[in-house]
Amino acid sequence: MGAATLGLSRCAVSAVLAGRLVRTLRSSITRLYLGDAIISQPTLLQLAAGLEALREIVFPNEFSGSPEFFRSLARARPALKELHFGEEADLIDDACVAAICENLALENLSIDRNDTLTPDVVDIILRSP
Repeated sequence: MGAATLGLSRCAVSAVLAGRLVRTLRSSITRLYLGDAIISQPTLLQLAAGLEALREIVFPNEFSGSPEFFRSLARARPALKELHFGEEADLIDDACVAAICENLALENLSIDRNDTLTPDVVDIILRSP
């Protein structure tokens, strides 16, 4: 059967490592846990695109994404069902949540703590698929 979760917390994840992981674990990984990982946005997109069974991502702490990044993530792995942002997700704003909600049919969006979101984010989420 193989592993279902790939945990890379406290790892520096290079594009070379991501390529090796994709070649080895392409069809088995459903959950990507990044916690305290150091990973670039292009490398994260590489993993999302290559891990064919991926349905859940736990983003690195202090992850900073843009609306365009999240649109790219949806194009790379449209079957994502769960996204989790930790307590240091202050770099995710309403526009990012809108890009996530407009481009993915999520079953679970978890944002543990965020001081940059406004009350408008509730309407953004409620209007989403």
